[in-house]
Amino acid sequence: MIVRRGITSFFNWDDRGPIPEIGIAEFKSIVYAAATPLGYTVSDVSERGVTPNFHSALLTNGDTALSILGHSTYPIVAFSEPLELLSCEIRFIDSDPLTQQLATLFPNVTIATTAELDRNLTDTDLAILDTSEREQVKYWQPQSVGNAAFNWWD
Repeated sequence: MIVRRGITSFFNWDDRGPIPEIGIAEFKSIVYAAATPLGYTVSDVSERGVTPNFHSALLTNGDTALSILGHSTYPIVAFSEPLELLSCEIRFIDSDPLTQQLATLFPNVTIATTAELDRNLTDTDLAILDTSEREQVKYWQPQSVGNAAFNWWD
């Protein structure tokens, strides 16, 4: 399950302690280690900012192109069709070869599937989030878990 406190990148610092952060260097090491042995070229590596709340890279191998997204708070990655400039739409996809490679090399990294990412947020999911996250969900009204986890909210 990928829904957890801090998944939206909006959270309160309270007595539960700070939420960790996954930096761009760690994301790059994961991407290059998993993608290059499979023949992928890595390009367009982007660091999270105020928006979006995730790191991304474009992977190409022959006629195949996809983006890998890295959550900036948790060791969670997802795959999508290539991100389009100036678009906030993500079309999540699965990539079996990359998933297998990541699972072997980085067992502590969660590889989010389209089934997880495309499902609607439930009341159970919302109960896991802290108050500030629930306020953001109410405001931005994400259509899916993936839209809540990988977002351009400011």
